[in-house]
Amino acid sequence: MIGAFVGFSSTSVLIDFDKRRIKFSNNLFGIIRIGKWIEVKPEMKLGIRESNVTWRAFSRSNRSLEVENNDFRLILMNNNEQEIMELKKVDSLEKAKTELAILCSKLELKAIEWIIVRFSINSFHRTETKLCNYHESGS
Repeated sequence: MIGAFVGFSSTSVLIDFDKRRIKFSNNLFGIIRIGKWIEVKPEMKLGIRESNVTWRAFSRSNRSLEVENNDFRLILMNNNEQEIMELKKVDSLEKAKTELAILCSKLELKAIEWIIVRFSINSFHRTETKLCNYHESGS
């Protein structure tokens, strides 16, 4: 029973473009969706967050193994540019910009001009955040 719960449970984001609402849901056993709809307001914004997470494990012989997980995530933010939820995960900045443009046009929202970069090393439980401009000069 526990194995089925862990093995088939996942998370997802549902976007209703007609009613302008978004739902983050936990899918228990893969079929039972639990979550709450959030109304998309005109003052909300969309942005891109770069995620650089490194998982580090140490063996008894004092050897370490590091696994890096780098991706870009589209995020929904309130009018104060505070993150509400992640909407989508993509591999590259170009794909993130394309998906951001599509979601901005469908949801009629503005995009912020900054990419949020978070560096996290799991074994140290430390996170650093900085802002980087992702628009090239002249555009």
